[in-house]
Amino acid sequence: MTRREWLIQTGAMAASACAGGCAAGGPGTGGVADAGQAFAAAEACGDLPPPDSGWHAIPLAEIPGLASQGVARVRAREALLQVWVVRESSACHRAVWAICTHGACELDWKPEERWLECPCHGSRFNTLGAIVRGPATQPVRTLPAQVREGYLYIKRPF
Repeated sequence: MTRREWLIQTGAMAASACAGGCAAGGPGTGGVADAGQAFAAAEACGDLPPPDSGWHAIPLAEIPGLASQGVARVRAREALLQVWVVRESSACHRAVWAICTHGACELDWKPEERWLECPCHGSRFNTLGAIVRGPATQPVRTLPAQVREGYLYIKRPF
């Protein structure tokens, strides 16, 4: 292992540890900044409340990649949503904002690593939105997501 590889790997582990320890967030912690983000990151999969008017519904038939590959890019212009939805288990789905917090570039899904990567500057984020590698200094937003009765529901942030 080269020094560069070691530094990258060590930095990724430190970022992951910090993201886990900072999940409660708050001013100056570098963690989650609002209750909606904390709800999305900390809520146990399968324990989400039934969708109400604050959720955007998308028929699963419109996003076949979610069933076949376990991940799908979802753009719902009418709801102002641009996310990657990742199936963590049969009862657990996560929606991760698809725009990098560093340079506002669209994030790409890297299936081998199971993370999102910015093609502009190389920032990487895990499925909880935490930074795996910079230069981004802020995590990407995650939104509660669930599958029920043939629909993917994503909780809108506003």
